[in-house]
Amino acid sequence: YHAMGALAVAVVALTHRVATSRYGLRLMSVRDDEAAAAAMGIDPAENPHIQGHPSSLLDDARQTADCDLDSPLRATLVAWSDAAHSLLVDLGRFRSRAWGVPVGGAADRIAFTLGNALVGNPPNTPALEIAFAGPVLEAEHPIACVIFGAPFDSTVNNEPVPPGMTFTLHRGDVLRIAGTSVGARAYFCVAGGFEAPTILGGRSAFEPLTGGAILQCQPSRIEPRGLATADGELPAAQSQLSPCRLLRVLDGPQRHWFSSDHFFEHDYEVAVASNRMGLRLIGEPLARRPGELVSEAVAPGAVQVTNDGLPIALGVDGQTIGGYPKIAH
Repeated sequence: YHAMGALAVAVVALTHRVATSRYGLRLMSVRDDEAAAAAMGIDPAENPHIQGHPSSLLDDARQTADCDLDSPLRATLVAWSDAAHSLLVDLGRFRSRAWGVPVGGAADRIAFTLGNALVGNPPNTPALEIAFAGPVLEAEHPIACVIFGAPFDSTVNNEPVPPGMTFTLHRGDVLRIAGTSVGARAYFCVAGGFEAPTILGGRSAFEPLTGGAILQCQPSRIEPRGLATADGELPAAQSQLSPCRLLRVLDGPQRHWFSSDHFFEHDYEVAVASNRMGLRLIGEPLARRPGELVSEAVAPGAVQVTNDGLPIALGVDGQTIGGYPKIAH
């Protein structure tokens, strides 16, 4: 109960959004120094040194408004609409499970890391995870970016964007990220990463992106590039992959509760009622010995079998303790 209570408190703390105060937003989205100064209550006539000198304007802004600006200029992306489930993620929180807080972070760590590498970022740089269908975003400054992972149908000003290739959004460009016929998630990575507060050692959010949200990052540009094979060609389209995947597993702590190897020989389908907490698998129910298990620690990747005999593979947002027997991991 202590762990569950701590988790509830942590979830409230982690449902953060990027602050969008009038001063900060105007400073980041208006290029005209005099207009930005007026928005912050600075009289250009009394401060002629700010004209044509953004760094001086920012110095005055720090004294006039409550702005915490780490760089002389910031770029913004404005979300026009909600998405299926897009949220800011890093690689997660690795030292908070004792408090009942899930690891969280990117669900597909390989795609997340490669996407960041393409725009020159360290592996743990915050990016926007897109699940099933993405948002509509408008850029207010040039931004170097890439959408890496599942091949989402994306356009910039109604022009197609090749999946996995870097591109630059210019001021006023509108990026639309639709759906994908293969896979489930991709990562929208920008040079320098998105700004997000650090809570319990991580910057991943639990609250999805909503319409009207402001994503902050640094202005940047990039030439088109992507991953290539040894012969210099781009990898084949992911649509050629088989819909059936073979996964390797280890025996779970309660493997002996199940008399047959049916779980390891059966094909399962992922249920619609699945999310980042876990994947519900549809198939023939598994028979197990009667009895109850005292709740114990679980981790992402654990395969629990519920009372109806169907498995659940825990995801990155999965709980930290559980009472269902674990047949595999």
